[in-house]
Amino acid sequence: MDETVDPIRSGIAKNQKRDSDGKFTPKADVTKLPPISVSVNNPTSVNTTNPPDLVNLKITNPLVYIKYWWKRIMANEGIDFRVRIKPLTVFGVSLIAFSLAFGLGGVVLPKFFPWMKFNSGIVTTTPTPQPELLKDTALKGTLTKTNTIPTKFYLITTSTEAVTLEIPVGFNLTILVGKRILAVGTYDSKNKVLEVEDIQDLEVLSTTPVPIPTSTPTLKPTETPSPVPSIIPTVTPTVEPIIESSQNLNN
Repeated sequence: MDETVDPIRSGIAKNQKRDSDGKFTPKADVTKLPPISVSVNNPTSVNTTNPPDLVNLKITNPLVYIKYWWKRIMANEGIDFRVRIKPLTVFGVSLIAFSLAFGLGGVVLPKFFPWMKFNSGIVTTTPTPQPELLKDTALKGTLTKTNTIPTKFYLITTSTEAVTLEIPVGFNLTILVGKRILAVGTYDSKNKVLEVEDIQDLEVLSTTPVPIPTSTPTLKPTETPSPVPSIIPTVTPTVEPIIESSQNLNN
């Protein structure tokens, strides 16, 4: 069986050095450092003028070890990243991503997975009610006109508000100028325009108000009581007889 040759390993083998026998030469270990050496001088002769050190200690820089350790890690660092692409898998993943991105997943996925429900995020605004501009009504007031051409007719209402009248073709309002009328039609409250529907919708009212008849009450004479004469009793004096005694008579 034929073995597949790795192109990466083949390229490394071509660039690696060989010895005279064709074997690969070992790489130099960059982290191999000389050990710490401690030397003790013990001379046979003693110099009293310049005596030697008792202990000679030598310590190397520890940052050198960290530096070589980092180089070793970076020398062996490498990532072999391989991706195998299948057309059907790519199409399926793209379809799912597209449906989720454009909101189709919120419609399709809940049918198969009921627990997956998406909030569409669409804010529905309730329409504000608009005031009614046109309405059928009847206005009462005094009819006036302008001296411009074409002539315009206005209705001065009881609240001293001028309303423009749109008169149907063929109706003459000149004879009604200065009179109180009742105009019936479609009223535009925004533009203050009353569109008269037809001729029968204009009714002439009386110039002076009609008095309301009232009944006058009739006066009835009041009876005065006649005086009743009162009887006053009269006192009449009475005469009493004087009886004298017999003695006085004898005298």
